Amino acid sequence: FFFKQKTAYEIYQCDWSSDVCSSDLKVISFGKKEIKTMAVCSGGGGQSQLAEAIDSGVDFYLTGDSTEFYHNVRDAKFNVICAGHHATETVGVKALAPILKDKFDIEVEFIDIPTGL
Repeated sequence: FFFKQKTAYEIYQCDWSSDVCSSDLKVISFGKKEIKTMAVCSGGGGQSQLAEAIDSGVDFYLTGDSTEFYHNVRDAKFNVICAGHHATETVGVKALAPILKDKFDIEVEFIDIPTGL
């Protein structure tokens, strides 16, 4: 994901299609209002990944699920979007498919089997 400078509110208001995020998008916004940098951890971004994102100085963290880190985010004055475990793990695979097709001249098909996570 690449965002030009946007506010946390503008990112929240973006058109997050089902190809990118699940319908149960969770936004925890206590941080900077203008977003210039972000970290991404697909799937289940746990406590250690959240701490690494906060320590690295990024403005925003996109991950799959929250693992009870609301208070950590609030205390760090940080922004997080939890976009669904399955939804964030499939983005990279979908992006890789056309590259593999071109490089190896093979047919590729993404078979989506949602997990409900």
